[in-house]
Amino acid sequence: MQGLTDSASTDEPTRIRVPRRVGMVIAILALVIGLAAAPATTPPASAATAVGPVAQAAGKFTGYIDFHAQCKRQGQFGASFWNYWNPYTWYCYSLSIPVGISIGGGLDLNAACAAQYPTNRGWPRSWAKLVAGNNVNGWRCVNY
Repeated sequence: MQGLTDSASTDEPTRIRVPRRVGMVIAILALVIGLAAAPATTPPASAATAVGPVAQAAGKFTGYIDFHAQCKRQGQFGASFWNYWNPYTWYCYSLSIPVGISIGGGLDLNAACAAQYPTNRGWPRSWAKLVAGNNVNGWRCVNY
């Protein structure tokens, strides 16, 4: 007589109906959190960050780099990194609905320094330099 039992008395889980938009928002948030938390393979330095040949030379501090602003200048939505302890893992990304997040490529940090500290506003010409090689915030703009 199992087929004649009342569905309320069975041990079946209750289904919760979620509107389609709420489900889409939850899926996008899960994707963003998953991308931020997932360990990823580190791309080679040349693919992740474009730096000039003089970037490792000594120079005078000009200022900090705004990574998100540089990605906006490159036509992307924002900036992020794969590994906090590796400064060569910065990348730009774009957002689109309903597809989600797409990786846009590396940042041109020398162009970021030139755009943030332009010579026509009194700044000397500046380049990106890695001053602390153990984290993503180790980049600075310096002039020579």
